[in-house]
Formats: sequence, structure tokens, C-alpha cells
Amino acid sequence: MTALSPLSPGAPRSRWTSLRVRLIASHLAVILLALSLILVISAVSLRIYAREVEVDRLRDLAVPLVAEAQLLLAPGRDRLAREAVAEVLTNQAAAMEIRLLVLDREGVVRFDSASGDPPGENLEGRPLTAFTGAVERVLARAALSGLGRIVAQPGEGENPFGDARVVFAAGGRRAAAPAVVALVAPVAEAPVLGRLLPPLLLILAASLALASLAGYLLSRWIAAPIERVTAATGAMAEGSLDQAVPGEGGDELGRLVASFNAMSRRVAATARAQRDLLANVAHELRTPLTSVRGYSQALRDEVINDPVERQAALSLIGSEAERMGRLIGRLLDLARLESGQTRLAMGGVPAAPLLVSVRDRLRPESERAGVHTRIDVAEGLIVWGDAERLTQVLENLATNALRATPMGGEITLGAAAKLPGARLWVKDTGAGIAPERLAGLFDRFRRGDLPEGTGFGLGLAIVRELVTAHGGTVAVASELNAGTTVTVELPGGPPEANGS
Repeated sequence: MTALSPLSPGAPRSRWTSLRVRLIASHLAVILLALSLILVISAVSLRIYAREVEVDRLRDLAVPLVAEAQLLLAPGRDRLAREAVAEVLTNQAAAMEIRLLVLDREGVVRFDSASGDPPGENLEGRPLTAFTGAVERVLARAALSGLGRIVAQPGEGENPFGDARVVFAAGGRRAAAPAVVALVAPVAEAPVLGRLLPPLLLILAASLALASLAGYLLSRWIAAPIERVTAATGAMAEGSLDQAVPGEGGDELGRLVASFNAMSRRVAATARAQRDLLANVAHELRTPLTSVRGYSQALRDEVINDPVERQAALSLIGSEAERMGRLIGRLLDLARLESGQTRLAMGGVPAAPLLVSVRDRLRPESERAGVHTRIDVAEGLIVWGDAERLTQVLENLATNALRATPMGGEITLGAAAKLPGARLWVKDTGAGIAPERLAGLFDRFRRGDLPEGTGFGLGLAIVRELVTAHGGTVAVASELNAGTTVTVELPGGPPEANGS
């Protein structure tokens, strides 16, 4: 049973592990965390604000109460007058929802608005030992400015107020018996939080709903190109190699799509090139194999009995076998070059001896064709490269030029300096190549305008790979009825090789 590929359309895929779901979940998690932090920070801020508001309220309330407290402690007041003032203060404290105490300058409580139920709650006649320092400070401020107000912090001693807010105030710069009032209010932030918490929770729920919608739309926008690439990848896995996914752009997903499309084009082009290669190899081998098969069968069946004809048949079989061997050798050479398995022995190569050796190798063929070969090179020019491979490049180019040049024509092998490297060229006076055939001239099994049977069409492909391995470039310029020039530009070597 064949296992399903993860890229296959039939492969099972969990909806809960998809990229879209994970994007939505991560989006909601971030939003929830942010809103929770906002809620906690808001609650803490509201609590602090409520305390500050309560303290400010006590400060404001203390101002009118200081004058009435002075009446309570003023000398010469009878008991009824004091009781009347105490009743007024008690009523005011109840209306203000605070506990009010009046202290003398020694810190002893002379009035307490607390009812005394349970027993011991009313502090009249008792000193506030925990707030002795606060009483001294507020009296000192009142003596300087006429009115002193402070938020009291308990010190050493018994604190009967617990966590309640306590504000001390004193007034009357010239008062004979200055009075100190203490305003006590319980912690009051709970009602504020109780009023604001439901709206905050409602905002949290609405924000999560909007975040869910935004996360869904965002996940669709992010995941759509990836899903298209995944579908195209599955199609490639099933054999449809030429895929084009829309959505190329400058962002990461756009570059991913562009890279996939480029990869798809390269894979499809490679597959087509492989099919063309097999077709071309089969075509190139078909003719020599047919000749070999036919003549070998004729010899086997003794159809050819004449010794001269038998020798000619054997010679033809040998030449065709050599031709097939050359084809296979060139294909192997080209494959090694394209895969980077060929290592170059780089070094300084004198240009003049290089061109002379190529000319001498082609001399027999050029003399038979009636084509003159000349050399154009500066004396002492050094080219950086592999001498054997550069010879192969020039020999392939010169061989093609020789086949394209009619009798009486001329071929030029040239070299010149082009800083920081050098330029090599092969120029002929042949018929030239049509402009529409220049494109792809260096591809496999392309012969330019050479007639069928003059070569395999691999020489220029090998030239391009060898020049590329040297780090150089190769270009063709041709004009019909005027000739063709192939130029190879090579980079320079290390400074010591250039004589620097």
C-alpha cells in the first residue's frame, strides 16, 4: 500500500494544527495578555487614585473644622457651650462620613465623634501615642503659615485606626489653645473598582471579539500565499513541474512566492533540458549506430566479400565508433563542468605560445580547407588561467570558425590586456550567424548556422562552462556575410601573479 505524501491532496491534515488556526490562537493570546495587563494596571491605578482622592477630600474638609475645634478648646467656655460645639462636630462628621477627633497640643484626644459602641472605641482622654510626631509637625506648620495640614503616618505606639487614611490639621497662629483635628476615613477604593470593573470587563470582551475577527482576517491574508505554495508544491510532486503562484512582492511572503516560482521555472527548464538532452543524444547516436549495425550485419552475413569493400566497411565501423566515443566523452566532460567536479590548475599562461599551439593543432585542417590562420597578440602578455582548459576553449572556438569559413577566408586568434584581466578572441570571415539564432548559441546541441553533421553542438556549451569556471564571460558578435567574433574576457589573478 502506497503511503500518502504530506504534500499529496489526499494526505490527512488536522484543522487544529494548521497555520491559520495557530495564527489566530497566537493573535488572541497576545491580545488577551495585553488586555489582562491593562486591566491589572487600571485596577492598581484606580486604587491609588481613589486613595489620593480620599486624602484630598479630607484635606479640604479639615479647613472649616479647624475653626470649630478651636471653639471647643477655647478657655472660658462653659460645659453647655462645649457640648453644643461637640454636637455640631458630631453631626458634621456623620454627614461627611468620617471620624473626627480634636486633640490638644500634647496629643491628648479631647473630642471623638465615635459613639463608644463597642466599649473602648471612643478615644476621649487618651493620647494618640502613634501620632505624637504628626501632631508636633502640624502645629509647627500652623505656627508658620496659620494653617497646617498633613497626611499622618503612624510612628511608634498604638495605632487605633488601622489602615484608614488620617489627615491632621491645625490653625490659628495666635490661638491661645491651638486645637488639632484628625480626620479619619476608611479605605474607599472598593466602590470605585466595583463601579468601573463591569465596564472594563465589557471592554475586554469586545476587544477579544474584535481581535478574533482581526486575527481571522489577518491569518487568511498571511496563510493564503503559503496555502497556494503548498498546493503548487503538491502539484509539482505529482509531476506538474511548471507552476506559477500569484502574490509576488517585496515582503517575506512575496519573496517566498517569488523564490518558489523561480524554483519551479528552473526545475521545469531542467526537466525539459534533460528530455531534450536525451532526445538529442538519441538523435546523434542513431546515425552511427545504424551504420555500425548495418555494416556489421553485412559482414556477419558475408554479404560483403570483396576485400576492399570489407576494409572500407571496417574502417567506417571504426570511425563511427570513434564518433560515438567523442560524443560520450564530451557529454561526460560537460556534466563534470556543470556539476563543479572539474578542478582548474590556475596560473600565469603566456598568451603568445598559447595561441601558437592552437594554430599548430589546426594547421592540417585549415590547410585542407584553404583557410589562412593568423595570430594577433601583444608580446609578453600573461593570461591567468588553466593552460590546458584555455587551449580547449580556443580550439573549440577555432574549430567552429574553421568550419564556417569558406576557402580563401581568414581566421584570427587574438589576445590583449584588459585590466585587471585579459581578452581572448577568435574572429572569422565566414557567412556569419543570423541574429535570431544567436540566442541560445551556447546551449547544448546548438550549431549556430553550421550544417548538419559538422559537430555535436557541444563545443560552445563546453566553452561557456570553462569560461565560467575561470570567472570570465563569453560573448558573440556576428554579421551576415561579414563574419563572427567570439570574445572571452578573463579576470586577473592574484597581485603576485600580475607582477604587482
